Amino acid sequence: MPSVQIQAVRAPSDYKVDGKTTEWNDQLLAYNKATAIFYTIANNDSCLYLAIKATDVDIINKIIKGGLTLRVSASGHKNDKNGVAITFPLFNRSAGFNVNLKNKPKQGSDTAHYKLSLDSFKRVCNFELDRTVKEIKVKNIKGITDSLISVYNDIGIKAKALFDEQIDLVCELAIPFKYLGLSMKERSKFSYNVKLNPPHIGQIPADIRSGLTSMSLVNGSFVYEGSSADKVQYLMSATDFWGEYTLAK
Repeated sequence: MPSVQIQAVRAPSDYKVDGKTTEWNDQLLAYNKATAIFYTIANNDSCLYLAIKATDVDIINKIIKGGLTLRVSASGHKNDKNGVAITFPLFNRSAGFNVNLKNKPKQGSDTAHYKLSLDSFKRVCNFELDRTVKEIKVKNIKGITDSLISVYNDIGIKAKALFDEQIDLVCELAIPFKYLGLSMKERSKFSYNVKLNPPHIGQIPADIRSGLTSMSLVNGSFVYEGSSADKVQYLMSATDFWGEYTLAK
């Protein structure tokens, strides 16, 4: 799979932002190694859509607790300070995500029991998502003065995160062109950036933090030592990629 999506695609006419990839037959169009996520970016005549899937437990935790940011630069310039940015899911730290994803049921000889256990675990995970993710963070959108909007907003920006049957995390976004400075009439070409934001060190799972022997600040950056230092350094660092997209007819 390409690391960055190559072709522009039309979103299906029945597309729903529901945290599922069924409209894409569960096959997203690119896999980016820098962020370790699968993704598809698409459009119809009025909206831009982003669907991502994360399958690695540590990356899922990073997304839930740090959020994913989609930045769109209508000018095409990566250093455009006026680029629109949407961050989701926006984790409510005070509410807490009270599920250890590493407790996911393991396949055994009893297939029926395994499927029931997995379905029950999925329901608990999705309940926790619905309980803790209530807002979307927006930046540089004209006409929207609040930096935080509800996931139940009536302005057309939609977002949904959901765990699927394999306990992979799916996140979807929909942003109307009018907020992005894009036009179907002009077949706008733009640059986009997808970034996984780092969580707070206290949100790194305890079993990973337990491998740290020391943490120090060097030249404005934290340096970790211990058996899990490399993993913590990766999880505590923002990872991202850039792509270009021309709206599909």
